[in-house]
Amino acid sequence: MNKRDSYMAIKKTVDWSSASRVDDMPTLVDDGFALWESRAIMQYLCNRYAPDSTLYPKDPKQRALVDRSLNFDLTFLNQIIDVFTPIFSGNQPSADKVTAFNNSLKNLDQVLIKQDKYLVGDQLTLADLSLLACWVYLEKAHIDVSAYPNFQRWVAGLQAELPYYDEINPIHSVPTLVDNGVALWESRAIMQYLCNRYAPDSTLYPKDPKQRALVDRSLNFDLTFLNQISAVVLSTWSGGDQPADKLATFHGTLKLLDQVLIGQNKYLVGDNVTIADLSLLSMWVYLEKYGIDISPYANFQRWAAGLRAELPYYDECNSISQSEWDEFIARYLAYAAASKTK
Repeated sequence: MNKRDSYMAIKKTVDWSSASRVDDMPTLVDDGFALWESRAIMQYLCNRYAPDSTLYPKDPKQRALVDRSLNFDLTFLNQIIDVFTPIFSGNQPSADKVTAFNNSLKNLDQVLIKQDKYLVGDQLTLADLSLLACWVYLEKAHIDVSAYPNFQRWVAGLQAELPYYDEINPIHSVPTLVDNGVALWESRAIMQYLCNRYAPDSTLYPKDPKQRALVDRSLNFDLTFLNQISAVVLSTWSGGDQPADKLATFHGTLKLLDQVLIGQNKYLVGDNVTIADLSLLSMWVYLEKYGIDISPYANFQRWAAGLRAELPYYDECNSISQSEWDEFIARYLAYAAASKTK
C-alpha cells in the first residue's frame, strides 16, 4: 500500500465533504468540530486539552514567537516543494526558487536556530515539532545541509530527545498506524490488527480458524504477488527490458491466482468480502497502469470487476490520472538515481 492508498483509506473514515472543504489532510474531527491544516490542529489541541502546556506557551510574547516559527515553517515547506517537484518530474527548478530556498535555510540556521537548543525559549514547542517534520523531505531528497551546522545540530538533538521519532516507524514505511501506544507498519498487519481490536466479529476477518487461515494465506500470496509485479516492471521504467525469468514467474503466479485461488468464486475466501479481497484488489491499479495484459485470466478479471462494482469507494480511491502516474514514476527514478550517487 503506497502513500496515496493510506491517504484514501483514512479519508473514507469520516464525511470529508463537510469536514474538510478543501479535501486536505490531516483533518481533525473533534466532537463535531472539523479542522484542517496540521499547525492549526496542534494549536487547537493545546488550547482545548492542554492549555498550560509548554508546547504552546501562554505568555503572549513566547506564543507569538512560536506562531512566527509555524508560519516560517509553512513557507519553508512550500519552498521545498517549489524546488524539488520539478526535479522529480525530470526538470530543473528555476533559479529564483533555488535562491529563495537557500536563503530560507540560511535564515533558519543563522537567525532562528543559532546556538539554541529549541526554536523558542528553553522548552520544546509546537514550532520544533512542526519544523522537524520537514526534515524527512530534505533527508529523502538527499539535500546537502552540511553548510548549515546549527540546523543539523538542532535536528540531531530533537531526534535524540524524541524517542518516538524513530520508534513509531523505524523503517520509514507508509502506512504506519499508531493506536493507543501501539505503533504498527505494513498494511496487511494493520488491517488484521484493526479487525482484531475493533471489529472482532466482522466477516472481514473471520473468527473461524480455518477461514482465517485462508485469509492469511491470501494476504501472504498477495504480498508475494506485489513483489513479483515490482520485479517485472521496475526495470522498464528506466528503459530496460523485462527479465524473462521474472516475467515467467509472474505469469505463473497470475495463473495460480486465476485458476486456483479465485476459480469460479465471487470472493477469495468464503461468501463474504474479506481483507484478503481488499488487499489483493489494491494490486489491480498497478496492473492497469503498467499496461500488463491480463486477458488470459478471465476469473481474475471477473473477480476484480465484481469487487469494483460492489465497493463504491474503489474508483474514488484509485482514480489516478496518467499524468499523476507519470509523475510518480519520475519521482521514483529521481529518488533511485540520487540513492545510487549518494
